[in-house]
Amino acid sequence: MKQIFMINLIAIAMCLFSCSNSKKQTNADPSAVQAEVEANAGVKPFILTEDGVGSLRMKHPFKNMSDTDEGLYNKVEKGTFYYEPAAMTLQTYTLYCDDVEVANFMLEKQLSPIEELTVTSPYVSLENGVKVGMSLREAVTKKGMEAMIMYDEMFDQGIVYIAYGKNLRINVVNEELDDLTEQTKRKALDMTANGDLAKTSELESESIQLTPEDFKPEAKVTCFYIDRRFEE
Repeated sequence: MKQIFMINLIAIAMCLFSCSNSKKQTNADPSAVQAEVEANAGVKPFILTEDGVGSLRMKHPFKNMSDTDEGLYNKVEKGTFYYEPAAMTLQTYTLYCDDVEVANFMLEKQLSPIEELTVTSPYVSLENGVKVGMSLREAVTKKGMEAMIMYDEMFDQGIVYIAYGKNLRINVVNEELDDLTEQTKRKALDMTANGDLAKTSELESESIQLTPEDFKPEAKVTCFYIDRRFEE
């Protein structure tokens, strides 16, 4: 279990890049985004699994399909991300369907396999129907969803963990503790190495199950994240 939550330098860099991109999407003009979604109402829906979505396959190199009729994305924006603590430059890829962001990922080298993938498209859903933009209160009631607060040693507090799929490989990534009600958020902040919880239990194995009412009514699913780095 501990390996699932292991954080290394590349993972931190990936999270920084992915969160930055998803916040840009979240902070975009809501009316403009809604207009784009409505204009693309006939776009083919895609299902995200632990193996990827469409032509984006986990553990395989990226193959640009933007000029095909696949329909998942039609534009690729490439860049670089220099992560100073590790003194390394990573290749970044952000995929779009017209002006709507679909997914983003980083590679150490151009032909490296995709091992981490963030999906932000409102046209992609999980097998149980959960999709970007759905209320978290509704999402956590869907079949196969796990929602809890777990202790994170790096930040010495509880973090929100929402996952789905075999071995819980697909994470539903949101705005950390800000999606929780104030009462539930306080429980997460009190989950510290010096807190009362530490005196009565093993923090790393302790968790607090979340219910729909633990989330703010306005909290929504912002993106999905798959991490397959620790697999052969």
